[in-house]
Amino acid sequence: MERAVAKGLRKCFFLFFVKSLIFANYILMNWKKIHIQTTLYFLGFVVCMGIAKAQPTANFSFTDSVCGTKTVKFINSSSNANKFFWFIKGSFQTSTNLNYTFDSFKTYTVTLIVSDNSGNTDTVQKDVHLFDYPQFTISPAPPAGCPGSVVFLLATYNSNFLYQWSPTTYLSDGYVHNPKAAPLITTTYHLLVTDTSTKCSATDSVKISVKLCNTPTAKFKSGQLTCGNFTVSFRNYSTKAFGVLWNFGDANSGTSDTSTLMDTMVTHTFSGPGTYKVLLTVIDSLGLYPDTVSMYIGVDSVLKATIATAPQTICPGDLVQLVSNVTLAGGANVLWQPGTSLNDSVSLKVSAKPTSTTRYKLTYSRNGCSDTNSVLITVLAPPLFDILFDTVCLGAPTFIRTVQPISSTLKYLWQLGDGDTSNSKTPMHTYKAPGNYNVSINAVQGSCSQLSSRTIAVKPLPETTFSNYPNEVFIDNPKITFVDGGHDIVRRLWDFGDGITDTDSVVIHTFGDTGFYDVSLINFSPFGCTDTVSQRILIRPVILLYVPNAFTPNRQGPTENETFYLTCNDHLPEFYFLIYNRWGEKVFETHDQHFVWDGTLKGKPLETGLYVWRMNFRISAEKGETRTDILLLYR
Repeated sequence: MERAVAKGLRKCFFLFFVKSLIFANYILMNWKKIHIQTTLYFLGFVVCMGIAKAQPTANFSFTDSVCGTKTVKFINSSSNANKFFWFIKGSFQTSTNLNYTFDSFKTYTVTLIVSDNSGNTDTVQKDVHLFDYPQFTISPAPPAGCPGSVVFLLATYNSNFLYQWSPTTYLSDGYVHNPKAAPLITTTYHLLVTDTSTKCSATDSVKISVKLCNTPTAKFKSGQLTCGNFTVSFRNYSTKAFGVLWNFGDANSGTSDTSTLMDTMVTHTFSGPGTYKVLLTVIDSLGLYPDTVSMYIGVDSVLKATIATAPQTICPGDLVQLVSNVTLAGGANVLWQPGTSLNDSVSLKVSAKPTSTTRYKLTYSRNGCSDTNSVLITVLAPPLFDILFDTVCLGAPTFIRTVQPISSTLKYLWQLGDGDTSNSKTPMHTYKAPGNYNVSINAVQGSCSQLSSRTIAVKPLPETTFSNYPNEVFIDNPKITFVDGGHDIVRRLWDFGDGITDTDSVVIHTFGDTGFYDVSLINFSPFGCTDTVSQRILIRPVILLYVPNAFTPNRQGPTENETFYLTCNDHLPEFYFLIYNRWGEKVFETHDQHFVWDGTLKGKPLETGLYVWRMNFRISAEKGETRTDILLLYR
């Protein structure tokens, strides 16, 4: 408003000075009375001061970003006004202050126009942001489970939401939407959800019920049985048990042998060779749910499983003999494992043809007593060597790998198809041109070697380019048309640098503010390859240029009126300013838009009078303008 008042004063002074000078000149020529001119100046100044009275100013306040309410109270803080017009959603009201209930949660624009009795007006617009509470649900609680049973607390997921569960007891993570809970007692979990985009919060809860579960399970395993040793170890693997009772089934033990769960390992020495039934009984803390499990244990004299096999290192496809020299008298038997790649698994001499390094186990048994031994047959080179890869895009690093892990003892040489080689296990290679490349690997270990190859396809990148017009845009019409000029494209993605994207080939985009925007286009080829181009776009502000029509370089008035200069809100790439006197003579010129002229020519003050100025300027490469007007210099 102050700028408007100042502009009105300058215009008033200009008109008054021009007319008073003409009239004063007439009086001087006729009556030569200087006091009449002085009187006219005084009366004109009084009239101008009356015209430049205070203007109305529109303003109001309100509580913004309200959560969960649609009613907003607007407080009118306008000045020098007595009439008020509120405009909301196409309707208006005339009250001084306003309570208004909106119909949905979003952003609305509220306009207030004020005026005074003289018809002077002012307008203000403000945006009102109404936010709803975050909307979410928690999945229903499952049926009651045992203490410590794991359940998932599942709330609606939203990337803008922050989650906070309480209590955090027995929770895997109190700050995610789906933590795991394992409560020991019935617990109600409360969830506070905060929307980070609106800062609004809401709560909900779920009750996880826990029931008493006291059913124990009896389980145990025996230790390694050795021939001739009647002492056997037993490991207790029972669950949910409070107490245990062992019965080893021989004369050396009775039903009174007990052990708590803390003694997970017990040993017992049987009275002699034979087969014994061992029982384990477990009970819960209340003694309500006993459980019993049994196992037959056989002990015998010493057995020794021996293997005589050579060689133990072979190449792929070689045959090896597995030989044992034990005796099969007295009902003894042997078993070779694994049975794959063997011609027989129950003979003292069998033939094996392993496809990979394999450990063969021999079990020698008699009357429940057994002994084991094993032999490792090493296959030197990896069988069925192959190369895995995907179709790759030009310029992307290609990770080449094999079907099976490569042993650290292998020596290998990769031929990558473009003249490059590598001794790495898993080479990383970037091809410089599209095409098909034959990739091979030669793996060597000991006396064994194997060659494997395959073709890799390197696909070209899609052609990516775009154009836009116009090239220079101002905020009063911030629309730019973007055209994708690429080829061999199955889809695209525009990113306009303001959070908005699009997928059309031709897009008309409207920018919301001035400044630089980095616009990117990503094109996708039929092979899944991508290419990206970017360009910086400038949205310039509307040029506001003000040139005064009078100034008084007499060192008697306000300092801001002592010099002549113009005001502009932006840089002008081209600028030329000229001032002429009433005889058409050039008295001032400059190319600097920030000039300051003191009303002199070659250091000498110019006389009071009217001058004509002309300004040629360009606000952009595509937009120029010329202006001419009158300037009053008064001393």
